[in-house]
Amino acid sequence: MKILVDLKNLALYNGGIAHWIRPLIMNWIQSLNVSSQVISVFPASPDLKKIDIPVEEIVAIPWPIGLPRNLRHPFYDNWLFPKALKQIHPQFLFSPYHDLRIPKRSNLIFAVITVHDLCFIDVPQSYPFFIRQYYLWMMRLNIARAHHILTVSESTKQRLINQFALKEDVISVVPNALEEEFLNSEPSSSSIGGWRQLHQINGAKIALYAGGIEYRKNVERLISAFRVLWQQGYLISLCITGKLDFRWQHLFSEGEISSGKIKFLGYLSLSELRIAYSSVDCIVYPSLCEGFGRVCLEAMACGTPLACSNLAVFHEVAGDYPHYFDPTDVEKMAISIKSAAEQGRQEPFEDDRYRLATVQKKFTTVMNNLVDQAKCLFNSGLA
Repeated sequence: MKILVDLKNLALYNGGIAHWIRPLIMNWIQSLNVSSQVISVFPASPDLKKIDIPVEEIVAIPWPIGLPRNLRHPFYDNWLFPKALKQIHPQFLFSPYHDLRIPKRSNLIFAVITVHDLCFIDVPQSYPFFIRQYYLWMMRLNIARAHHILTVSESTKQRLINQFALKEDVISVVPNALEEEFLNSEPSSSSIGGWRQLHQINGAKIALYAGGIEYRKNVERLISAFRVLWQQGYLISLCITGKLDFRWQHLFSEGEISSGKIKFLGYLSLSELRIAYSSVDCIVYPSLCEGFGRVCLEAMACGTPLACSNLAVFHEVAGDYPHYFDPTDVEKMAISIKSAAEQGRQEPFEDDRYRLATVQKKFTTVMNNLVDQAKCLFNSGLA
């Protein structure tokens, strides 16, 4: 069987979906029998990352860098990728997202897509109109065409069933897992002490936000919650992973940056991120909507107190570990952040459901079963 794997997200992004899918695809491909031919397809340009997934054939589609930024994805998704698909003629297609136009079922391709969340539906006000409408349109189109859907949590699975009237057996849950590098790079006490000495100001507590600047992340209210604490005289600073660029600059005053109340840590390796998690007094995760809760896993693995939104998926992933708050209520967010910062370190906890070996095994089992299902459909002429 000719299997096509879409690696667009691995070429374009570092976190999120790329973190989830890379170790799973590697493990699955190695498990396939010799009768399966695996082909990877991804966008290529000098500015994009090179893909190191070991497959038999690689198809690099030139990324339309000459188009305006807001047209590149639609052009790639709806023209360049389908064109490549027709030339390759795979029998099985897997995409770790839902944005590529997949063919109608009559085209004899067994298609598996991934829907990580329903944020375009749940928090539409968080997204610009064009972005929301485009990705929602592609989601609806591909859900109707796909033979099977993967998602990353039971919460999202139930939302999909309710929203799109899907049958339970057409959706499989394969959750996130933490990378071995993050788990195995436990920092020494001297590393933690050095990190705090570098970043602590006047004995203040230190909070860490590592969730990014994407629309649903609720960063504006996060900053407002810290301003409430500062106005109350509470000594706490906020460290943020990543770089202070145009996406962030309008959110802060010059004094908040120059005084060290808000500090950007730059892009961190997994071992550097582990040191940061292990050194701060609390983690803050104020998202309005998520498909999973990776930050919850990271905080629990380090024993770092966590203040996070009271989303159903966070309860699914983290149970009673965090200090929960209503993500639309700045005052309650501030109270939870202070409570978490004062709590003190907890006993590190790793949930067996989200260990990498467990998740890899589940993904491989699900995908191999789907490949077998596709073979049966093709042999019976029902695909």
